[in-house]
Amino acid sequence: MQKQDKSECYGRNNETKINIPRYLYHYSSFRNLENILANNTIYFQRPYEVNDPFDCKLHPSFGKNDEDRATAHLSWDSYRKRIGLFCLSEVNNDILMWSHYGDKHRGVVLQFDGRWLLNNFKNLKPVEYHEDWPEIGYYNTVWDRTFRKGFGKRTAELEELETIVFLRKALHWCYEYEWRIVLEENGFVSIDSSALTAVILGCKMGDADCEKAEEYRGKYGKENIELFKARECPNRYCLEITPISGGQNSDARI
Repeated sequence: MQKQDKSECYGRNNETKINIPRYLYHYSSFRNLENILANNTIYFQRPYEVNDPFDCKLHPSFGKNDEDRATAHLSWDSYRKRIGLFCLSEVNNDILMWSHYGDKHRGVVLQFDGRWLLNNFKNLKPVEYHEDWPEIGYYNTVWDRTFRKGFGKRTAELEELETIVFLRKALHWCYEYEWRIVLEENGFVSIDSSALTAVILGCKMGDADCEKAEEYRGKYGKENIELFKARECPNRYCLEITPISGGQNSDARI
């Protein structure tokens, strides 16, 4: 796997300089492709929809009595239901991710312009990988200023808590090189048509679906989006990404 070079640029509102890859990739099943091309929307899943049982969970020290614990859990559960996550990766040719998220290599990988995402989604950040749960005390600054004062305003403490909970995963997942957008909404969210720059078809995708992908480009006016195909390398356990047709993104192979 060859990693991309990253360029420095500022996030939305020029608040934070981030080293962003030129492209970020989202693994998906083929059945989602037409909706994305037709409606220019992407799906933000709820935290409880992720496949890792340890992901997006909070394990704080809640306080000295059951009332503290009950109040904190209710506040947290209510807030978590509003959150949406859109998961991306720096790599497009990982065999495991194609198996897990790309419908066993019959799905697609969507290539997004990294700078466009960063400029339009403030909370696009890389995931951190650790061996242990984060320690969060009930009476520390992050907890006190968010949970005990409610979620009416976005504060630095709330964003810190979101980083701890939604942008932290077990070390086992580090091969994914994951980035996430965290929003206080879930479901389908609109994006500009220029955000999606290429589509990679899985190495086990059937001819009929490959033809449909070509058809969708013309049907929905997306001729600028290039189509690629993942193919099994002949002598190694790896995938190579080769162009099929269209677009102006011939450097999408990494």
